[in-house]
Amino acid sequence: EDASPWEKKLPFKSAVIHYALSGMEEGEETLYIRDYGKERATYHEAVSTMMGLTTKSSTIELQTPDFIYSYDLQEREGTKTSNPQKYMIEEYAKLSSAEKKKVRENAEKMGTLYAETIADGMSGEGMAVKIQPNAAKILGYSCDKVEVMGGVTYLLHDTDICLKSEMNMLGMKMEMVATSVQEGDVDDKFFQHPDGIIAEMDAEAETMVSEMAGQVVAMLKDPD
Repeated sequence: EDASPWEKKLPFKSAVIHYALSGMEEGEETLYIRDYGKERATYHEAVSTMMGLTTKSSTIELQTPDFIYSYDLQEREGTKTSNPQKYMIEEYAKLSSAEKKKVRENAEKMGTLYAETIADGMSGEGMAVKIQPNAAKILGYSCDKVEVMGGVTYLLHDTDICLKSEMNMLGMKMEMVATSVQEGDVDDKFFQHPDGIIAEMDAEAETMVSEMAGQVVAMLKDPD
């Protein structure tokens, strides 16, 4: 078993998950999954009101093992960065087998999500992450409960797929709840890039992503 902690297979090969968004943002999100989670497409349609100002957001995020493409359909623009997991897997591959074993053990101990949390751009410094495995059942799936800074997230057990999240920061509430999970084939069209928008490489984000990936692997190699 030499696979890195970031190469986790989901319990289904392909699926569609529908979410309802409420709180600061009202709307819906749909996540399309293929190839056990290696390929994902997230469609987000919402309206948020702040200080009496209403903003509509309409975005598509496409994730492949190599890249993450983010498209803003309102602004008609897109960005592209490397998938942080790609860098983590590369960093992991450079380690000796003893170091790999240590990284896997530490990732298990800290919960696989710790790496995900950091990868999602919330820096892990001094952040208390509380993880309870199999804490709840949502839509028939066992979920791990993750508590981080004013937020609670329920992830499909031992994966990074969220089925419910609640954030309450500075009086701003946001909730995302999965309303259905349909396992089975997903139409190719959802993984197509939107017409007429070119995803520009985001150089600044790219540097951050590669540095962060290096830090995550280093931290898992030697948490102290």
